Amino acid sequence: MKNIKNFIIMSALFTLNANAIGTSAAEWHEEGVTEISSIEELNDFLKTHPKAVVEFYNRTCPVCQHFKQTKIFPTLAGSVESVGFAKVSVQEGNKLHNLYSISSYPTFLFFKDGKVVEEYSGFTSLQQFEKKITKNLLTSRSEKQAYQKQKRIRTQAITAA
Repeated sequence: MKNIKNFIIMSALFTLNANAIGTSAAEWHEEGVTEISSIEELNDFLKTHPKAVVEFYNRTCPVCQHFKQTKIFPTLAGSVESVGFAKVSVQEGNKLHNLYSISSYPTFLFFKDGKVVEEYSGFTSLQQFEKKITKNLLTSRSEKQAYQKQKRIRTQAITAA
């Protein structure tokens, strides 16, 4: 019984903290991350970004809200120049999530040349995300070196702050 009480209290606290973000589209904008709201926009994005990660999210989802608070997407968007980052909200009335049979949020699709090379659902850390990007999208040695350089610069900036 005590474990159930603790779980209920922790869930309520997490939900209250997550709801602090808000649910309007403007509150979900992230620098360096493209907002996608139609199949045409997604196709255009994938044409201009042969390597891309697209997040499908629900603004009322506590896990999605927590992921946004971590700022992983804008951090990576500023560090991995050869990869495009975009997000799709299920609240915008589009049916893109149906196109890719997405039923849980957040879900991340890793695209290479317009094709999905990996799908991942749920929360992930910055380090796990970096591994997935390196494994699935950074194929050339020069891309990996450029990313490692940007990662060192980012780490130095965080350490200096």
